[in-house]
Amino acid sequence: MLFRFCLWLLAKRIDGLMQDNKSFIKIAGKKNCVIQFKTLDNKVLRYFAFNMGKVDNAEALHERPSLTIALPNASEARRFLFTMAKKPDDKSLAIDAIKQGRLRFSGDVSLLTWFMAISDYFAPQEITLPVLNKTIKL
Repeated sequence: MLFRFCLWLLAKRIDGLMQDNKSFIKIAGKKNCVIQFKTLDNKVLRYFAFNMGKVDNAEALHERPSLTIALPNASEARRFLFTMAKKPDDKSLAIDAIKQGRLRFSGDVSLLTWFMAISDYFAPQEITLPVLNKTIKL
């Protein structure tokens, strides 16, 4: 459930970035690819179809993804996401998951580098609400 929710949140974040972030639009607008996220049992899936300035996504299995990023199952995906969230700058965590077969890729793996580069935009923005005088993440 958490993995499905995270993919849904990612879809909403990408939609928002495509509407109002000029530098994200510039980078994503040059791509024509489909990135599929899924569990190996196909119980959780979502694809993102970048098509020259437009991004479509669906909670479905795409028939011809350019890159597929797969995890064994939803609980393993949750474990992986929590581990990565605790140490987002530790690249060895992803490398270990790949070595152990918990994180798998197929298709055009060069797209992984591009997707990791645009993932810097996915982090929540911090804003200060004057009434509360507090910084919150959106």
